[in-house]
Amino acid sequence: TWTAPVGIYPTEVFPAGLQYQVTYRTLQNLSDVQTQTTNETILQINLSQNDVYIYSIAASIFNSNFGQTAVSTFATGTEDTTATTINSTAITVSFRQLQYCSADVTVQYDLAYAGVELDTTVRNVVFNITNQTTSGGSCEPQSVDLTGLEEYVNYMISLSVTITELGVNDLLIAEVMNETFQAVSAAPQNLTSENITSTSFCVTFIPPTNNTQNGQITSYTVTYQGELFNTTEYNTNVSVSSVVYPLTESSIVCLSDLEEYNNYDVSIRANNGAGEGDAATITVQTLETAPVAAPQNVNATSNTATTITVCFEFPEGSTQNGQLTSFNVTLVGTPFDTESQTISFNITSIEYPMNGSLCGDVTNLEEFNDYNITPVILINAAGSGPSSTPIEVRTQQALSTEPLNLNANNVTATSFCVTFNPPTNITQNGQITSYTVTYQGELFNTTEYNTNVSVSSVVYPLTESSIVCLSDLEEYNNYDVSIRANNGA
Repeated sequence: TWTAPVGIYPTEVFPAGLQYQVTYRTLQNLSDVQTQTTNETILQINLSQNDVYIYSIAASIFNSNFGQTAVSTFATGTEDTTATTINSTAITVSFRQLQYCSADVTVQYDLAYAGVELDTTVRNVVFNITNQTTSGGSCEPQSVDLTGLEEYVNYMISLSVTITELGVNDLLIAEVMNETFQAVSAAPQNLTSENITSTSFCVTFIPPTNNTQNGQITSYTVTYQGELFNTTEYNTNVSVSSVVYPLTESSIVCLSDLEEYNNYDVSIRANNGAGEGDAATITVQTLETAPVAAPQNVNATSNTATTITVCFEFPEGSTQNGQLTSFNVTLVGTPFDTESQTISFNITSIEYPMNGSLCGDVTNLEEFNDYNITPVILINAAGSGPSSTPIEVRTQQALSTEPLNLNANNVTATSFCVTFNPPTNITQNGQITSYTVTYQGELFNTTEYNTNVSVSSVVYPLTESSIVCLSDLEEYNNYDVSIRANNGA
C-alpha cells in the first residue's frame, strides 16, 4: 500500500487518476524483474514463501514517468511458522528457513517475544544459520524453545532476519501468538481475621500477586480445623464472580458453628485450571463465653473443727469456654453460722482447658457445725457457670468451754449437791455426752476424787441443766469442785 501524491494533479483535472507500476525481484535472482500496474493505491501480489524481495513503485500520467520511490526490501514468511506450548513456562517456535540455506550466505534469525499483558519485557533469541539443507536439498526446518516464561500468559512472537551479504537488515518474516499453560497458583495474601465472636469469625484475603496466579482463579478452597476441640477438618469453597485475569478483587469467608475459646487453623488455596494452589494460613481464636457446665463430683471433708476442704473435678474442656480464673464456694451453717457466705478462690494455673481436680480450704468456721455447700461455680473472664449439686458436711468437734451457773444446794455436814447448766450453745463445740466432776477437801480429806455425770439427751446443742450430789464428806470442810463437759473431742 502507498499514498498518492497530493495537490499536483487534482482529480477534477485528471479524473482518470494516476497509474502506478510496482517493480519487484528476489535477491536470489535480481535479473528476474516482475512488474504489475494498477490505478489503486493498494496491490496484492502473490509471492514465494521464505524469500527476500526488493521493490519500488513508480507513478505516471499519460505514459510519462512521474517519479519513483526509494527501493525497499521485505521478506515473505512461511505458513509453517508455528508456536506450540510445551508447559506452563515454555513454548516451542518452529519455522522453515528462508531460501538461502545453500547460497553461501549467513542468515541471522531473531526471535523476539513478550507477553501481551504480563511479562511484557521484550526478550530475544538470536542465532545464525549457514548452509543448512536436508538430504533432499531443501532448507532444514528449525525449532527454538522459549523457556523461563510466565504461566498462563499470551506471548506475541516475531521472527526477523538479517542477511548482511545481501543488504537485508532486520526484516520481519513471521508473527505468531500462543499462550502458556496454567500452573497451580501461589498462596493468597494478607489473611486478616475480623468479626470474631465466640462461635464464628470471618477471614478476608486478596489474590496472589498478578504474576503468581498462573491461571484464571475460579474459586478458593478453605480448610479449617480446631486445635483443642472440634478437631475434625472441614472444607468449604469461596466462589469468584470476576473473570478478570489477573484477579484483583479481595474475598471473604465466614465460618460459624465453632467451639468457644478455641484456636482454629485456617488455610486458603486458590483454584485455577491447573488445580489447587499453595496454601496461606492463619490461626484465629474464638472469644470466651461463660462456662456451661458445673464442677463435677464435688465433695467436702472437715480437716479440723474450723476448716472444710472442698474439692471438685473440672467439667469437660469444651464446656469451660474460656480460661478459668476462679471458683466460688457458697455455704451456710446449721445451727450456727447461719448467714450465707461466699468464698472466692483464684485459679493460678494457665492450663487450658483445665483437667483433673482442684481443692480449696474454707476456714474460720464454727466447731461441730453442719454446712450446706450450695453451690460451687466456675468463673472465667466472660462470666460465671452453673451451680454444682449441693452437698453437706460437718466440722469436727473441739473441746467444750466450761459449764455455767454452778450452784451448791442441799448442803449437810457430810454431803451437798451442785447444779449447773451446759456451756453456751456455740461454745459446746460438740455433742456433750457427760460431765467429769472433780472434788477435793481443802483441810481434810484432801485426796482428789472424780465422778461422772451422764447426759441422757442427744440434743445438740444441749440445753438441759444437770446435778451432781457428793456424800461421805468431812464435816465443816471446804471442798473445791470443778466440772468439765465431755464431747467427741
